[in-house]
Amino acid sequence: MSADPTPSATSSVKGPTVLFISSNGTGMGHLTRLMAMARRRAPGTRAVFASLSQAVPVVAAEGFDWEYLPSREVLGIGARRWNLHMAHRVAEILDRERPDVVVFDGTYPYDALLTAARARPSVRLVWSRRGMWRQRASGSQLALSRHFDLIIEPGELAAEEDRGATVGRTDAYRVAPITLLSEDDLLPREEAAHALGLAPDRPAVLVSLGAGNLRDHGADLDVILDRLAEEPDLQIVVTRAAISERLAPVSDRVHAVSVYPVSRYLRAIDFAVAAVGYNSFHEFVGFAVPTLFVPNPAMPLDDQPARSRWAQRAGAAVDVPDVTVEAVDAAVTLLADPARREALARTCRAASRGNGAGAAMAAIEELAAGRAPVTGADGSPAPVPAPGPAAGARIRFGARRLVGRAVDRIVRIAPVSPPGLRVGPARRTGPEPEEPVLVQLVGVGGDAFAARVADLAALLDRTSGLGVVLLTDTPDFGPARRAGLPVEHVISPQDWARRYPDRPWAGHLELRLRQVRDLYRARHVVDAAAHPDDLPVAVLRAAPTVGPLAPLVRPVRALLRRLDPPTPVRP
Repeated sequence: MSADPTPSATSSVKGPTVLFISSNGTGMGHLTRLMAMARRRAPGTRAVFASLSQAVPVVAAEGFDWEYLPSREVLGIGARRWNLHMAHRVAEILDRERPDVVVFDGTYPYDALLTAARARPSVRLVWSRRGMWRQRASGSQLALSRHFDLIIEPGELAAEEDRGATVGRTDAYRVAPITLLSEDDLLPREEAAHALGLAPDRPAVLVSLGAGNLRDHGADLDVILDRLAEEPDLQIVVTRAAISERLAPVSDRVHAVSVYPVSRYLRAIDFAVAAVGYNSFHEFVGFAVPTLFVPNPAMPLDDQPARSRWAQRAGAAVDVPDVTVEAVDAAVTLLADPARREALARTCRAASRGNGAGAAMAAIEELAAGRAPVTGADGSPAPVPAPGPAAGARIRFGARRLVGRAVDRIVRIAPVSPPGLRVGPARRTGPEPEEPVLVQLVGVGGDAFAARVADLAALLDRTSGLGVVLLTDTPDFGPARRAGLPVEHVISPQDWARRYPDRPWAGHLELRLRQVRDLYRARHVVDAAAHPDDLPVAVLRAAPTVGPLAPLVRPVRALLRRLDPPTPVRP
């Protein structure tokens, strides 16, 4: 039985609604920290997610509703245009979900989030702001702290190595290190081994170097796997992150797995080779897994080398800052020795400080109830609001709270229809389409979705200047991501009916179609359901003129569209 049970989403106790928003990042750390908090919510508290990470559908496994918000990098547009678009998306979500608190986890709070929240005085803002920033990082975004009602700082086991801009600040409510799972959530060794396809009576190593989207781990992985293969009878498991663009290697000796969270299966693992991001570091050390840490010095803000140095010096892990044949050989030789592994595990258990996710969630719920937390899990004092315009403009408790709620109720009566945006199409390699075609793939999932994506990708490969944007309700973006097709998400009719039984789904679809068409300047929409066998032909006919002969064939294409136009979208 888990020590941190997830309350039922249908609890009869009416509590606050908390909207968790995570930035994109290069891994899943931001999203996972928010999930860790949401799993420990009180009965009746409703948790909803909106994330810039394409891995956001993983929250559905915990029973959370979610929405995907494409990042600026994915859209390929400028910061000003993206913030304008995102402000309308976030505003629409706030008006629809009506959260009491919005919790943001990321290194830089977006102007879009702050703009949308400022227009809704009753909404409380929380920043989950981890420390261990790189020493030379400017920290200019810390000035935005004054816009938040509460700042939560997840604890760091390696805090004594922290030299970043957050050190010494007194505005944060500090808790113990936050991990998604607690000790009681881990599966027994035999059950975990079978789930990973391993023999429980043989030693096993887990290799988890992260998504690899910021740094190519290919060469490092080859060196590590070659050395591990020299260990007799050792089972090798390599993870592939949910948002990774690269496939994990597969061989007779290597089991490639894509599971989330991988920490649930750590009791089947004798030692690990891992990246040193916040989540993986605190999971491997917190769960006493002897680990060879490979820090990534290319991270823009996260000081992974500092964490890894601390672990080596404390005797809790092995630090390999430079992956060489000699360094990996020495580390694997040490970790292959059961006695040395046990010594590392003992140090890890002594360093563990528990899980701060429960304390963080309790503070969020106290804020929703109009109360400020008194002390952190480590005994730190309550946060002191930073001076500035927000401190005077957002009186957190008292009469302004009542006025804010009244205004908010009035705003919610009005229909939600934010004005359209006029921004350029997403940048792509090769010729940029002036007007990409919006392909509506609602109700198409699984193998059928993958097949449609493959057909569209093949069409794009042989057609110069053609662009396609997908609007889908499937939670699996993988095929589209691997094909390089931009994806926009719409809540499925089934999920919409469950979440908003008194509101028609057709209105949501119409709004999302308008938002996506305006964002990409996509004047032409093709409903894939109306073209089960000839989707590429329908897209080509709907597309604006493409190719070098565009001026000559434009009249012909216009005639084709009049004779056989795309099936109109019927909500």
